[in-house]
Amino acid sequence: KPEAPKPEAPKPEAPKPEAPKPDAPKPDASKDDVKIMKDYWGKTNQIKYRYEMRKGPDGKYARNGAAQAYYEHGVLEREGNYKNGKRVGIWKYYDDKGNFLRTEDRGDGGAPDPKPIG
Repeated sequence: KPEAPKPEAPKPEAPKPEAPKPDAPKPDASKDDVKIMKDYWGKTNQIKYRYEMRKGPDGKYARNGAAQAYYEHGVLEREGNYKNGKRVGIWKYYDDKGNFLRTEDRGDGGAPDPKPIG
């Protein structure tokens, strides 16, 4: 007679994650606090600027993140990113009809002159 299969031993439970300790530092919610700032053209009430504000190293709000500027008739003029109030990285520029003009590399914000790349 063939032997009956032996029942499997119960598998040990995975360890449960530890609960956070009451004295553990809590994440600073203000670091992720983003304010979207917008400015409008007076005559047409079209958007002029839109940019993200975050707290910088000094604890004060500054332009940090995505930004766009628009012509008075509402067409996108330029877009890119800011870091601590300075333009950084790749910025794209458009004419008043929305046609792409050029791209500039603003680096890390420390270079005095942007480098055209397209």
